[in-house]
Amino acid sequence: MKKIYILSIPLALALMTGCAASTAVSSASAAGTTASTAVQEENSYETVTSLMSSQITTRVFTGQSISDDDEKKILTSAFYGATSGGQQAREIIAVDDKSIMKQIQAVHPWAQSLDTAPLVIVIAGNQAKSVYPENLVQDTSIAAQNIVLTASSLGISTNIMSIYPQEKRMEGIQSALQLPDTVVPYIMVSMGYAQEDTSSSGSAEKEDTDAMIHYNTWSEN
Repeated sequence: MKKIYILSIPLALALMTGCAASTAVSSASAAGTTASTAVQEENSYETVTSLMSSQITTRVFTGQSISDDDEKKILTSAFYGATSGGQQAREIIAVDDKSIMKQIQAVHPWAQSLDTAPLVIVIAGNQAKSVYPENLVQDTSIAAQNIVLTASSLGISTNIMSIYPQEKRMEGIQSALQLPDTVVPYIMVSMGYAQEDTSSSGSAEKEDTDAMIHYNTWSEN
């Protein structure tokens, strides 16, 4: 018994030392992970806000086309946004056919950007698939914002144009794209590479945003 006791002391010390070292390593690792996460969050915030604040509207594009890879990234991003009740009722129509763009321009008075845009993306709502058809305007708008942000991250300029609720625009574009009656176009985004000095910023100045932010009640800024 005595021999076992004497042998147990160094064993216990070794175990205690190992546990202490392990705890120190774990604590250091946790601290490192926390610091790394904080840096990642800060970088993510800076990236997202930079994209938002640097958004510009472009109505005159160069003749450069958008690569298939970038186009796929942009189109896919439309489906990352939230929807009402999780409904999957958005439809995306990518148009690069100039003859179809001309038909769109015939019914949309503010589609001059299609003269030079290599691509326009129409976001529609499928009422046959929708659980909350009255909310399709929000769902398609969120998709449009995703498209704009993704395009911006790829160095591609955009111009957002409303279609809904103007019936002439909706019906005309529905016809031009040969959409079923239940698929309604709500908003579209033309895009390409901007010509120099043809863009305008869509960001509000700081003093404007401060005046438009309220807390709890209208009178509290």
